[in-house]
Amino acid sequence: MALLFLKRMKLKTFPYALVCYSLIFVSSLANAKDQDAKRFVVGVQNFHDYSPYSSFVDNTYSGFNRELLDAFAQDYGYEFVYMALPIKRLYRHFLDGAVDFKYPDNAKWSATQKEGHNILYSDPIVSFVDGVIVLNKNKPIQRNALSKLGMIAGFTPLPYLKDIKEKHIEVFETRSLEPLLKMLATGRIDGIYTNLAVMRNQVSHQDNQTPMSMSQTLPHVTGTRHLSTKLYPGMIVEFNQFLKQNRKRVNEIKQKHGLL
Repeated sequence: MALLFLKRMKLKTFPYALVCYSLIFVSSLANAKDQDAKRFVVGVQNFHDYSPYSSFVDNTYSGFNRELLDAFAQDYGYEFVYMALPIKRLYRHFLDGAVDFKYPDNAKWSATQKEGHNILYSDPIVSFVDGVIVLNKNKPIQRNALSKLGMIAGFTPLPYLKDIKEKHIEVFETRSLEPLLKMLATGRIDGIYTNLAVMRNQVSHQDNQTPMSMSQTLPHVTGTRHLSTKLYPGMIVEFNQFLKQNRKRVNEIKQKHGLL
């Protein structure tokens, strides 16, 4: 009799338990989807050391770029996952929609490659100066003396595109800045087209570095860095609000990394 009672109880409680487990599963699935809806992939440059902006060591992305973007994500309840790639591949992934955002970006960078794509850029985040680094002993150097120019693969040397197209300047590309510094020091190239802040940081941390600095006689470019997206324009609006409402906080992050 007792055994029959237990069997009946099990039969009665089984549908109830099944419903409970189903609700738990659906709830877990909904939570997972909600988390995925707030998780976004930011495409970034995989430079080993691009201080003061960023570094990518042991598959970990860090520096000013990440600290600023993480601050925004935390305030708005998002999670950013950083995908570090070589510049050329980064652009392909971004334009194909494989990453949700790209940082840094600028409307003038790889403009031809971006034609036909509807890209939204944030308000300016930080300004930059890009120019040609030459050996101090060769200064002042004139434009017609610049025949071999080194740069990180994927950079857009705006002032020199015509000279490169007409083969007046031969380009030497590497995946990072360090090999270019050695090439310049040994005379294999005449100059390096790069970011001034990054160059100063690199030189300041190297002992017995051959004296080099940005040429004032060669063309250079000034501009600003932005966050960009093809997929989430609403988040760019939110990011712009974050920049405006947190000026002091943003400036503190810039100052911490030597960008103010």
